[in-house]
Amino acid sequence: MSIKQARPTTHYISRTRNDVKVRSSHADQEGRVFSWDDPPVGAHPGEDYNCRCTAEPYYPETSEFLRISIDGLDTKSVGPALTSLITTLMEAGAALRLLK
Repeated sequence: MSIKQARPTTHYISRTRNDVKVRSSHADQEGRVFSWDDPPVGAHPGEDYNCRCTAEPYYPETSEFLRISIDGLDTKSVGPALTSLITTLMEAGAALRLLK
């Protein structure tokens, strides 16, 4: 059973494995929302040959969370403005989780 059949939604979020094997064309689609009726160039996640991507069901009322991945980030490399933004976003995310 496909993810579309298991949890029917009109849209999905394209997810990759976030590793070195991910094709650049698929990496560009990471985190983007697509309609089941209008697939991205190529195909829906997992349909292309040897594709390991997945389609995460998109529910507007619960899917609007900011996903931040920071690897090896230090304040010297990004500067004070970006450091402040990241801190603010992380605090806002924590506050939103408390409200639920």
